[in-house]
Amino acid sequence: MQTELIEWLDDKLRERFMNDRQLAIRADISPSMISKVRQGKQDMGWEACIKIADALNIPPLVVLVKAGYIDPPDQDWDPETEELVRMFAKVSKKDRTEILLLLRHKLEQ
Repeated sequence: MQTELIEWLDDKLRERFMNDRQLAIRADISPSMISKVRQGKQDMGWEACIKIADALNIPPLVVLVKAGYIDPPDQDWDPETEELVRMFAKVSKKDRTEILLLLRHKLEQ
């Protein structure tokens, strides 16, 4: 059973005010598959993990690690850092500059 994946997924859905059905629609996977994973009747496959990552705008590596398909790259690996890097790469140069200024300000406090 993919307990770590389920707990992690619950947190991500809560952060986004989403439910399983909404995730299934966004990820183009069956709601019943998510239900079976939750019940421990089925493991989430690689393809579903990647679809969920895309639906949540999270690096696939993070979901695959949480599902137990691959090991973290190293012991200092942090899934939130992976997510931050992915999001940062998607915003405009102007927005990146503003984000960096905000982070620098937070670090100086």
